[in-house]
Amino acid sequence: LRRADDPSGIVSVASLFVSRVAREVDHRLDERGLTDEVDFDGSDVAIANAKMAYQRFQEIFHGDAFADLREQGAFVQRPLWASTSTKDPSRSDVLYVESLVGKQTVNTVPPDTLNAFRDHGTVRGQTVTAGLDRAEAVLRRLGEVGIDLDDVTETLQERGVNKFVDPFDDLMETLEEKREEIVEESSDPVSFHLSGHEDRVVQRLQTWKTDDFACRLWRRDPTLWADEDTPEITNRLGWLTLPDRMQEEAEKITAFADAVKDDFDDVVVLGMGGSSLAPDVFGKVFDAPDGYPEPTVLDSTHPEAVLALSGDLDLERTLFVVASKSGTTTETLSFFRYFWDRVSGVTETPGDHFVANTDPGSNLEELGRERNFRAVFLAPPDVGGRYSALTPFGLVPAALMGVDLQRLLDRAWSTE
Repeated sequence: LRRADDPSGIVSVASLFVSRVAREVDHRLDERGLTDEVDFDGSDVAIANAKMAYQRFQEIFHGDAFADLREQGAFVQRPLWASTSTKDPSRSDVLYVESLVGKQTVNTVPPDTLNAFRDHGTVRGQTVTAGLDRAEAVLRRLGEVGIDLDDVTETLQERGVNKFVDPFDDLMETLEEKREEIVEESSDPVSFHLSGHEDRVVQRLQTWKTDDFACRLWRRDPTLWADEDTPEITNRLGWLTLPDRMQEEAEKITAFADAVKDDFDDVVVLGMGGSSLAPDVFGKVFDAPDGYPEPTVLDSTHPEAVLALSGDLDLERTLFVVASKSGTTTETLSFFRYFWDRVSGVTETPGDHFVANTDPGSNLEELGRERNFRAVFLAPPDVGGRYSALTPFGLVPAALMGVDLQRLLDRAWSTE
């Protein structure tokens, strides 16, 4: 926590076995022939151990040593009671639930034990802080009869780790066998080399690690590249969280695309640079399902290119997506004026054939509303044009060609 720039985002627990401690102590008492010679059993020891741990938790996290971190919003590390089903049928099946009720604790109670507690369990207040004298006496007596509690817990920890390590080793061995099979069957393996650049790449990666680059990037720290107030950096890192931020907007865009798909046979994106890159890629990567048009991207102002496209379109069945982040891109507005005039010659409601993608407050937003565009979609202003694939600049054309936006965003989110 003290090494973290912001400890308020760190949450953790400290897991303690309960019934496993009880079983191991019962086993050692039985081995030594002490079961009937002492006034406690394994469950008493397990509960006493948990209660002493809770006392230590209170000392650490509710004392002066943690005060400064508490002021910074840091969370305490809560005790987690694990393995809380009662294994010995002669003892209460809710023993470890009833005996370890306490503030800021977690109990990973198994379903059967939870159902039993619902049926006949009793909440008797903060039981984890009750009977501490008895708990101390039980642990003291355990040592007197020759059973080392530290050794008990070390043994259980080693067993617990092995229960994870052994299956993991088996999994890795299976994967390696499968990898070797694939490599042997591969007739033309591909390998990549950094050649003379390897040392510089390794040095850069080490620098990023030293500078905590990844964490600072997610905190949108502009000083990774320049001074804090440098334009076009401080206010251009919104792309980091687009897969999450665009979820609600994606639903609206999808609903719009579904509503208009029967009205048009062609979709033309009018845009330059970052406004046209994603639609162009989506059009080449995805196949439009039946009933959806393939998008065409017009990002060339060459007269022959514009005329050739215009001659291929049925303007009465064409939807134009006018895309400009600033809303003042000369080429894009020139495309718009040309096709607005052409569409106005075949319909009295040309605005029904146009959609705008732009930033809030831009001239294009105002133009779209003045001319009754079919829709005006506003992109997050903190996302640069060439990072705008998952904003309306990319999502609107994608939806119009039938791409599943929810799936697209979910996959983008999983790569983070």
